[in-house]
Amino acid sequence: MSRTVSLCFDDGFLASAEKVDELFRARGLAACFAVLAAPELAQDAAIRASPVADWPFWRDMAAAGHAVEPHGFAHEHLGKLPLVEAMQSVERCLARWEAEIPGAQARSAVFHLPYLAAPVEIVTWLGRRALGVRMAVRDG
Repeated sequence: MSRTVSLCFDDGFLASAEKVDELFRARGLAACFAVLAAPELAQDAAIRASPVADWPFWRDMAAAGHAVEPHGFAHEHLGKLPLVEAMQSVERCLARWEAEIPGAQARSAVFHLPYLAAPVEIVTWLGRRALGVRMAVRDG
């Protein structure tokens, strides 16, 4: 019986991405990296505190067979933005991601929500814009 496991690494931290690539390649595996379009603009202190990989690195990872997926423009919490602003942020992310990763297309992407959360309106809209949306499901 064949089994599939998906491991996703968010935010694009360079040191961990390099290590994941090394470990996964040695075993013939592919990882999924959820990357930010403009990490230099992130307000999240953890993102600002560590080196984040650049687009040439992500292009190399995609060429090596890893999935490089969109994770937001600057790691904004989409639920804390006005709806139109949140949608514009997602559009900026997708446009940059498509421009930087050869062959990338939003309709084939899984959009990895920052903080794994967004209002239902954003999730529904993204469901029509992308292949899927990665988010947390919370009870009650």
